[in-house]
Amino acid sequence: MEYTFELSEDGFYIPRLNNEFKLVELVFEDMASFGEAIFKDFMENVITEKSEREEILGNICSLEILKEYTIIITEFVDSGVSNELKVDTDEMFKLINEWIEKNDL
Repeated sequence: MEYTFELSEDGFYIPRLNNEFKLVELVFEDMASFGEAIFKDFMENVITEKSEREEILGNICSLEILKEYTIIITEFVDSGVSNELKVDTDEMFKLINEWIEKNDL
């Protein structure tokens, strides 16, 4: 996943990705609306094998987190974009940690 960070109207840096990975942006917009990395601990539980699977709902999207991949699901998508995306869990976790650093959280 290639991305750049862009400052949003809410004052948070959000990763911007190509259309194939557009749903990833919603994960970060969701966390920005809470003002914290609400999905991080759930991902960490799976990565460190404290649990095999985690599910969490945000305001914009939900995540189903498994060791190898995470499924991002939303009802709020523009036309032409799928409402479900599977991404690598480790890669997503690294991006969340980078988001935390970029936003000084």
